[in-house]
Amino acid sequence: MSSRPASDSPWWAILGRLRVFLVMVTERFLSQSYRSVLWESNVFFVVMGVTFIGIALWQATVLEQAIQAGFSTSPRSVLLTNSHGQVISSWKDGHWAPPEPNSSPAVGMVAISVPGSPKTLHIQWASSSARQVFWRAERKRLPILLTGLLLIGVIGWFSRYPLRQLMRLRQYQAITLLVQRDLLREKNPQAMYQRLVDNVVAQTEAIGAYVIARELEDPFLTIQAMADADDDPLFDRAAPVRYPVQGICPTIVADEVFRTGLQQGPLNPSSSAMTQDVDDDRSVFDRVRSVMAIPVFVGGGETPFAVLVIESEEIQHFTQSLQETLKQLATSLGFGLTHYRERRELEQAKAEIENLARHDMLTHLPNRRFLEEQLEQAITRAERHGKLLAVCMLDLDGFKPVNDTYGHEAGDEVLVTLGKRLLKILRKSDFVARLGGDEFVLLVENLSGPNDLNSILTKVEKAINAPIPLSNGEIIQIGWSMGISLYPFGKEGTGDQLLRSADHALYESKAHKADRSCSWVYFGEDTVWERQRTPAQQLLSEGALEVWYQPILSGGNHKVVGVEALARLRDDDGRILYPAEFLPQLSVDDLSNLSMVVLAQALEDLKKLDNLGWQLWVSFNVAPESFGRAWVSCLQSVIDNSGVYPKRITLEILEGGNFLERNVALSVLHEIKGMGIRLALDDVGSAYASLLRLKDIPIDEIKLDQCFIRSLGERPQDLHFVRTIHDLASELQLDMVVEGVETTEILDAMLTTGVSYLQGYAISRPLPLAVLQQFLSSYTFDMGKHPATLFGLYAGILKFHTAVKKILSICSTQLDIARLTDCRQYYGHNELHRFGYGDDSHMVQLLNDYHIALGAVANDIHNCSAWAVMESALNKFQQAIMDARQ
Repeated sequence: MSSRPASDSPWWAILGRLRVFLVMVTERFLSQSYRSVLWESNVFFVVMGVTFIGIALWQATVLEQAIQAGFSTSPRSVLLTNSHGQVISSWKDGHWAPPEPNSSPAVGMVAISVPGSPKTLHIQWASSSARQVFWRAERKRLPILLTGLLLIGVIGWFSRYPLRQLMRLRQYQAITLLVQRDLLREKNPQAMYQRLVDNVVAQTEAIGAYVIARELEDPFLTIQAMADADDDPLFDRAAPVRYPVQGICPTIVADEVFRTGLQQGPLNPSSSAMTQDVDDDRSVFDRVRSVMAIPVFVGGGETPFAVLVIESEEIQHFTQSLQETLKQLATSLGFGLTHYRERRELEQAKAEIENLARHDMLTHLPNRRFLEEQLEQAITRAERHGKLLAVCMLDLDGFKPVNDTYGHEAGDEVLVTLGKRLLKILRKSDFVARLGGDEFVLLVENLSGPNDLNSILTKVEKAINAPIPLSNGEIIQIGWSMGISLYPFGKEGTGDQLLRSADHALYESKAHKADRSCSWVYFGEDTVWERQRTPAQQLLSEGALEVWYQPILSGGNHKVVGVEALARLRDDDGRILYPAEFLPQLSVDDLSNLSMVVLAQALEDLKKLDNLGWQLWVSFNVAPESFGRAWVSCLQSVIDNSGVYPKRITLEILEGGNFLERNVALSVLHEIKGMGIRLALDDVGSAYASLLRLKDIPIDEIKLDQCFIRSLGERPQDLHFVRTIHDLASELQLDMVVEGVETTEILDAMLTTGVSYLQGYAISRPLPLAVLQQFLSSYTFDMGKHPATLFGLYAGILKFHTAVKKILSICSTQLDIARLTDCRQYYGHNELHRFGYGDDSHMVQLLNDYHIALGAVANDIHNCSAWAVMESALNKFQQAIMDARQ
């Protein structure tokens, strides 16, 4: 049996209308109760709505099936038709009867074929029957459906506020991340301010946002950036606006934040005592119902750097989550400003460091580094334009007496004044730099010939020769010398070669002041004095050079371990000329050749001493003017030819002069160091440059200037300087050689101090090689106890006192106070006994007083009076030693 519903059945129309009804009810319910919530949740209620509509459609389908099932058991009538569709009989009251001519229309029908017959049964039902079946089927389902709809509606009603807050919180988090990213990208504070207020107004439904700043003690506030819902003509958004504190609502609230350092609001401007009387002309102010102001801190400061002010037209606008978001935005602005400030300070520091690295700190003129850069560029320009370039090296004559007479401050004033004068007279295309000391370099470009340069040099001469007033009221005048090299006249092709040629010409100018007609000399110029030969030059050319050697004693094993090679000239009468007499007569080239000859002879003599069993090292002096690439090559050749191990050779450099200020010379020193030769800084203490450059130059040894040592007998306080230099050498891991050890007392004091190496007449005078061999064969050092003299004891007490003071300053608890107060337990007591001073002597009593004072300091190292008593006791004891020495 098969069945099918009639397409035009009224029951199916009812079901169709029911579907439409359910869908409309669902949509209307959703639209009225959930429209705003669905819009905010985006996902949750859309899914719920779709599910709800699906339930309604499912209920409609179930209803259709129920109607069909119900009508199949409760038909309105049963008709029998033939194959042509004509009704031939109807079932009524339990039997078949003729068909009724006027029957009410059916709303549904089911046709069933009779097996084995062409007849068909038609089962029909009316609308009244359909309604009965519908309500019988849906009586149980419809309350469930309506209850579900009501439950979803209630849930949606009560959850709309949490969902709205949740969505706003997500929006605020997105705003915070967006603003933080944008602030880090902005390159200046003004852009940061504007970016922040724009985002606040656009994303938080505020009607106004402002960033306000204030200068110290300024009655005006500055609105750095603003954004509002209206285009208020009161402000020019392109630039910050200064406004009185009591001018408008944002400035009033911001002033309170600046005053207290605390957040203000949210507050209603119309009811708050702070703002209710404000005369605010802005059009947007009529809508303001809530205001909030948040401080912006920069760099960990406690005073607000700026204030973020937000206005809203809703009283309840500033929820807790929005307040937290705005605080985060203010903090992000502070971080952005801090980052900007640190970046700017770093850039300024880099620029300042770069400027310091390229300029002299005293005169603010360019230094050698800047000069080398400009010199290479000037050479390129000279080649391009076919012009001459003049490199002029200028040195002041008589500058040292200015320092000695008026002090270094006066000397600095002279250098600064001359630097300003040179800048003033030179052309814009010219360049002036200070190399160090009293030496300047001028680069003069675009010269057609030497005559163009002479007019500029005349201006330089007038500027330098003009009187120089000092701050102390004195007026001085100073001379000058200059050496000039021209490019491309000579063979010089690099900046270093041009500087060396100018330096060579400068040396010639200074060496012949009496013979020159002007203060400057051109390199390669055929002058009168270049055709003349000094007596010293004549002796050198005749082979009158002799190399003598002064022994150097080790302070550790008391043996001669090295010698210093010294040049001597013997004239025709057999008289010996010493360096102080003949060196001023030699040119730079002569000095360079002299150093090489002395070294070559010393290395040959060193090998002779090796054969006799004396393994010594040798040191020799080099004039700073000699250093250059060519000289280094000659040095390497001499050492290679000798076969002597380079570690046995020490090259001594004079501390004074400008040599240590020249970076080119320093690079040469590093090259010499790389050959294995030891480097020593000679005459330390005779000038100030070495102490500033010890950290830069690659030295292995320092030689203390003998002027400090020779006068120790008359100035024992200079032992403090000797000890300080000795400690400095120890800390830098450098050897220290003390020159000028002329007496046995000074020798004893130096050995007691612990100096590494000693040199002077108390050991031996400089000797020719033959006499040196005799000396080495017969020399024996007195190995008795030290100190052997009272002056040696003086040095030992000073050494002991320095050590104890260090321990007291660092860790006084390491000292045994009871033992410290007993002078018999420490240095000095046994030594005094050895010199014949008993325990009842005045000398031992003074030593005991000193130790008692030491104990008092150790007991309370913060007692200044105890320290003063200790120093006084030491001075009395040392003075007694010196008196007894006399």
